[in-house]
Amino acid sequence: MGEMDAYFSGHLEGRHAVLMIHGFTGSPHSILGTAKYFEANGLSVAVPLLPGHGTAVEDLFDKSFDDWYAAAVDVALALLTKCARVDLFGLSMGGAIVLKLLERINGFGRAVLVNPLVEPPAASFTTLLRSILESGFTTVPGISSDIAKPDSPELAYTQTPISAALSMFDALPEIADHLDVVKNQILLFSSKQDHVVPVTSGDLLAGSLDSAKLTRVWLERSYHVATLDYDADLINELSAAFLSCGEVSI
Repeated sequence: MGEMDAYFSGHLEGRHAVLMIHGFTGSPHSILGTAKYFEANGLSVAVPLLPGHGTAVEDLFDKSFDDWYAAAVDVALALLTKCARVDLFGLSMGGAIVLKLLERINGFGRAVLVNPLVEPPAASFTTLLRSILESGFTTVPGISSDIAKPDSPELAYTQTPISAALSMFDALPEIADHLDVVKNQILLFSSKQDHVVPVTSGDLLAGSLDSAKLTRVWLERSYHVATLDYDADLINELSAAFLSCGEVSI
């Protein structure tokens, strides 16, 4: 099994499981180290490969946020049926999917979000993307490997499919508008320097949730893909403790 493939613990029945969702144009590789850390600390994990990811960028051309969310729902419902407890973990767009799961489906425990995409982009930006698409271009330069740590590349596409990206941005307003529904305990990691998702996205989330339910940890040394960056160990340790007992010691 390669690092870009889906990853599932061998023992899920009756266990405390964590459904982990990777980011747009990325793959399970970006969160695999965290998943294996969770396993070593007694948690079972489910890390699906979202449709159109982990192969060739052309496979994303006919995929949309609805496809990725539906894939996450399928795994989530299966876990809720067989596991004693199901927590959630999301990186970047995976964070948007996690939030929509929390808004739509009951029964989840806690959630960890790393630089989640929550805030809709400016209308001028999406208008620009639509004009580029209408002019005949299908991709723009990729967003992968925004990592401060040298020699720590992310296994992800080097191009961004415009139509798929627009579907993701189109899904954000509804998610952002229903954040008040989320009552779960949340651990939010925010990088001080993120060149993919503006820090205001985390600000929006933090300002929309019950402050008693949300703990925000600032990452001083890492960029967007913080799970592969200098703060990976911090993320792993705090997340495992939080998911196991609901406490965070910084």
